[in-house]
Amino acid sequence: MKVIIFVFTLFNISACMANNPSLSEISYLKSAIVNTPYSALIQQVDVNAEAVSDDDSIVRLIISAEVIEMFRGDNQKVLQYEMIVEKGEEVDVESQSMVVTLCKEGGHYFWPGTGAIFSNNKIIIENIRNTVKTLDPHQVEFHDCE
Repeated sequence: MKVIIFVFTLFNISACMANNPSLSEISYLKSAIVNTPYSALIQQVDVNAEAVSDDDSIVRLIISAEVIEMFRGDNQKVLQYEMIVEKGEEVDVESQSMVVTLCKEGGHYFWPGTGAIFSNNKIIIENIRNTVKTLDPHQVEFHDCE
């Protein structure tokens, strides 16, 4: 009986940890929201790749997504953004919705790099909504985009 209770307790703790982001993830999330001009909950619908360098070692991914909920930036229903990756790091369309924080230059959105994509869960979404409420809507400097 003690073994069953112990295993059940471990299972519940593991499940809670999987559904609850760590404090460091929340900290990275808040920093990404503050330091980029665009953030949204999205569902990817298409990914296209094209070579950028002469030797094909660098690839530009053009990702199309439906916007489920916009948190910061231009309000839109469909989003297209770019990711620059090394050959072999290409990604397929993600089946799970996710939160992205993006930079914008010349009317085009781009992924600023590692730490700009977050899982879709209640704690993440709640933290984003609370963080966005505290931001200056006239902010023009975004450190993740420099």
